[in-house]
Amino acid sequence: MLLAYQITVRLGAKRALAVLITLEALTLFWLMLSRTTWSLYALALVLGFGVGAGSPVRLSMVAPLFGLRSVGAILGIATFDWGLGGCVGPLLAGAIFDWRQSYDLAFVIGGVMLILAALSVILFGSHRGEQTA
Repeated sequence: MLLAYQITVRLGAKRALAVLITLEALTLFWLMLSRTTWSLYALALVLGFGVGAGSPVRLSMVAPLFGLRSVGAILGIATFDWGLGGCVGPLLAGAIFDWRQSYDLAFVIGGVMLILAALSVILFGSHRGEQTA
């Protein structure tokens, strides 16, 4: 978390979140090329860092973007949605594997969705007092 803090201080929350989400996307794309056990471990570390470092940055952006009155409701909805994605995502990936005999399409879909998320962070909304990218 300290590294996430340093990244956020240097880049600003919006840019830091875009970088971390892009890192997650690149990791999913890289998974399609991975053929060895050591590369899976390396990818797990990189993906874990992106997700773990991105979570506090996401949470820190809610109040400046939406105000303090909305923090509880927005974090509740976001947490529910993240949990829902965590439940449905693996089921969909499994269905894709059953259909295609490969996880590649699931990784591409996840990576593209993450790239769209990074672009939405860059293009929409800014913290009060923070310049847009």
